[in-house]
Amino acid sequence: MEYHSVPLENKYMWHAYHVAKMYYMQSRWNDRQSPVAVLVEKASGKIIHTVIAARGAHYIFEKCDRLKAHDMPYEACDLCKEYQHAEALLAKDLSSRSFKGHVVYIYGQWHCCANCEKILKRKGVEKVFIMENAKALFSRASATTVIGSPKQFQY
Repeated sequence: MEYHSVPLENKYMWHAYHVAKMYYMQSRWNDRQSPVAVLVEKASGKIIHTVIAARGAHYIFEKCDRLKAHDMPYEACDLCKEYQHAEALLAKDLSSRSFKGHVVYIYGQWHCCANCEKILKRKGVEKVFIMENAKALFSRASATTVIGSPKQFQY
């Protein structure tokens, strides 16, 4: 899987950012976790589909066991498990469609988990675009993380 970084001003990253921001502003589910918007861009430049990780279920059910302690694995929360990742939901929503010739833009995280990489590769995706400085912004281990901070949506 090839990862490429793009500035927030990239029109597809900007779209993903605004979908995440809009959802956050409506639901306030992101007190401690970054929302992830994923979209697929066909060679024509058309946005095919956009997905929010866990479809916002953390807010709906007001729970996330994993976020209570920073060292808990995804498996500690049913809503954080890999099948709830935005990339997996994208593949599920468009299960009958090949993604060959498409690329994926992700806002709110700095890489795909191993399982999501496999899913995207199987669907035909070769390139994933993340935001510039994504690791510094979206890694919980980073001193400059914006996760759970108003800084995440300051633009």
